[in-house]
Parts: sequence; C-alpha cells; structure tokens
Amino acid sequence: MLGKTGLRRAKDLSRLLVEARELAVLATVLDPVFEPARTAGRLRVITAKDERQVAFIDYGPRSGEVVFVFHGYAAGRTVPPALIKSLQGEGFRPIVPQRPGFGLTTPAAGDYLEAAAADLALLCSELKTRDPVILARDGSVAVALAFARAHPGRCHRYVLLNPRTPLSYQMKTTGLVDLFTRGLLGNPKLVAPVTELLRRHSDREMVEGNLRRTCSYAPADIALLEDQTVVDALVRDIQALVARSAQGFAAEHAIFAAGWHPPIVESGRFTVLRSTGLPENPMTPWEALPAFQVATLEDAGFLPQFTHAEAMTAAVKAA
Repeated sequence: MLGKTGLRRAKDLSRLLVEARELAVLATVLDPVFEPARTAGRLRVITAKDERQVAFIDYGPRSGEVVFVFHGYAAGRTVPPALIKSLQGEGFRPIVPQRPGFGLTTPAAGDYLEAAAADLALLCSELKTRDPVILARDGSVAVALAFARAHPGRCHRYVLLNPRTPLSYQMKTTGLVDLFTRGLLGNPKLVAPVTELLRRHSDREMVEGNLRRTCSYAPADIALLEDQTVVDALVRDIQALVARSAQGFAAEHAIFAAGWHPPIVESGRFTVLRSTGLPENPMTPWEALPAFQVATLEDAGFLPQFTHAEAMTAAVKAA
C-alpha cells in the first residue's frame, strides 16, 4: 500500500486515509454547489511549514489579477456565478481562502490572527501574486487587518464589506443573528461550546430558517430568496464551511468578544463598502486606516455578492 501511494511511513498513510474520509463526507456539500461548470472553482489544499492544511477555491483564470474574496462567519465558501463573471470580466482572478478552522483548513494551534495572516501570506507565495486585492466581509476584517499589519508589503488594496463593528462602539441590532451574536460575545466562555452545539444540530431546515430571518430586512435579499435554487445553494454553502469543525467560527467570535479593535496599519488603501439596506453603523473604528474612504451599495442587504455583483466589482476595481 505504501508503495502504491508513494508514501514512506505508516503514519503518513493513516493521515491520508483520514483526510480522504473527511473529503468523502464533505463531498455532498462541497461540489457541485450551484454554479455552472464554466464558473466552478477548483478546490485546492496546500501544506504549511507546521504541516497544517490550508484550503482555498480558485476560480481562475491564472492570468488574472488575484482578488481574495473572504467568506463570512457562516457563508461565502463559494462565489456566486454573477460575481465570478463580473470580476473575471474586469481581469480579476477570484480566490476564496478558507481561514483556520473553516472548511478544510486546519484550525490554528496558537494565536488565531497570526495563523490566519500567515496562511494568507503562504497563499500569496503559492500563487506568486505580488499585490492582490483583499475583499473582506463582516468579522473577517480582523484577519484582513492582521495581515495588513503583519505583511505590509504584500497587499495595498483592501475593501471591507459591511465590517463587523467592534464591541467598544455602538452596535445596532439587525435581527435574530445579531441578537444571538451580541449575547454570545457578552459571554466569551460560551463561544466554543455553543458554536459546536449549533454545528452538530444545524440541519437543513434550521439553517434555511435562520437564513430567511436574517435576510428579511432588505428588499433585495427578500426578492433573492424567492428563488429556492439560491436558498438551497446558500444552505449547502453554510453547512460546508462548518462541516468539519466549528473552531474557526468560535475563534473569530472569541476575538471580538475579547474586545478586538482595528490595529494600527501603516500602509495601504482601505475602502469600507456599506450596504444601504442595513442599519448604518459608525465609521469611527475604520477612519484611522490609511487612505480611508466609504463607498455604498444602494439598497443592498446581507447578500450583495448575489444582488449587486457589478457594483461590488466596480468597488474592487476602484480600490
């Protein structure tokens, strides 16, 4: 068996079998998702120096300018076809990195933000990209800014889509998920056990129900979710991000629960891209970022990657 697989040690074979089994379990929620073949991404897994796995989905083309499209806490493992086509049409190569503890990426063994920033630097080296664009959403802005601080020469253009407001600033309630999140962040010790419990009991009906309640404020989202195909795709997308573990979800919530605030960043250009269909949160946390500016997605809600693909691409291009 070792000879056929090209492995030298039994423990390497054991690890391979475990990973193969995990991939098989995830197959029903990973691929295919909802995009036609021409916009389907390629799932890739590379190994870091500490033997951690780092996964990402590459939509190509290889000749395009890399734009890292960050997923959120619970959705965004894949990029909708309209946004893929729009970005590719402007010469971009969309890539979705799976952060530590999400999807097939190994959880961080130490400091989460340090590991996530190192993973992104590894992807830059793997892809041989010198100055990608980073499109970060919601709580993933903490990773984007950690990367900007730790690797100032790697990237100069950042678009922060509806960034999660730090606890030290006023937060406005936007629904059931936000209420839950605020309650969770107020009790840091509950983050890990509660998120793991939710992961284990997140059946399709529960995920769809929460999705519809969360997206019941902006007319654009309401209209979008009338298409059951989109709903089904989003449900599978959410389940795929936490199918293996909830450690990434828990770690990122814990960061905000611990009082995270934007670090001092010395270089780059930062655009906060705000959906006007959501309650307006203060821009104060982000104003100290270099070359800070605000752009808006008119009438957009939580799902502008579906409803405002061209406007999002324009914001990325303008960055």
